[in-house]
Amino acid sequence: MRVFYRFYSRWRFLFQTQELFYFFWDGFLSNCYINYFSLVVPVISYFDPDKQKLEIYKDNNKKSGIYRWVNKSSGKSYIGSALNLSRRFTNYYSMSFLIKETKNSNSIIYKALLKYGYSNFSLEIIEYCDPNILIEREQYYIDQLKPEYNILKTAGSSAGFKHTEASIELIRATALSRKPRIISEETKSKISASLLGRTLSKETKLKMKGRIHTAEAKSKIGISNYKVQAVTVTNNQTGVSIDFTTMKKAAEFLGTSSTQVRNYIKSKKLYKGIFTITIKND
Repeated sequence: MRVFYRFYSRWRFLFQTQELFYFFWDGFLSNCYINYFSLVVPVISYFDPDKQKLEIYKDNNKKSGIYRWVNKSSGKSYIGSALNLSRRFTNYYSMSFLIKETKNSNSIIYKALLKYGYSNFSLEIIEYCDPNILIEREQYYIDQLKPEYNILKTAGSSAGFKHTEASIELIRATALSRKPRIISEETKSKISASLLGRTLSKETKLKMKGRIHTAEAKSKIGISNYKVQAVTVTNNQTGVSIDFTTMKKAAEFLGTSSTQVRNYIKSKKLYKGIFTITIKND
């Protein structure tokens, strides 16, 4: 009886061990992020990106290709592409960049890296490829591996996000419905109180009262505000002068642009060798 019990105990232990093995193996397969129908073997795998940062920069300097971040706990992943992988990874390793981008966008991978830390991710270089086929290859791996952290399932976001017509209309509608900021009476009172008792310098007072400009200064101001300045066009062959209320009207008369009229005023050259153009003196 004792021999039988010992025999039974050994077989029971082996059976339980086998069950335990299959339990963990099944769990591994269910959480595994490898697509078994399209096995992808990375060119390089970095199992501790937190400690391998310099190695990552060095290996991928000025190389274009497809990369993947993989959460070690959940198996969730993100696939992206870059013309210069090393430069792209400097953004990932910049905490200020990640924080700024999470405020400006809904990037799940940035939020995940901030939440779990680099040591809880592995980084894979899936493929190095020519820049001309970069988006095409990224799309291939997105379709095959179906990364959970990718918000956009269409490759191309790394080259610049493009809004759809629907999203543009939504942004436009939101902007139109946005109400102007209304300053409360309390805030107005605080602003007014902060300005009370403020002493202005003599120089500031003179500036506020106004300044008497010289003829040269007026001419310069007139040229800088050329679109609303009155000008005089003189035909040097006939001696006839015509006044125009704006440079635009003078430009239309001469068959040119306002910019050209301004340039001839500044250079003091004859337009077409005939016309002198000057700022009209009041």
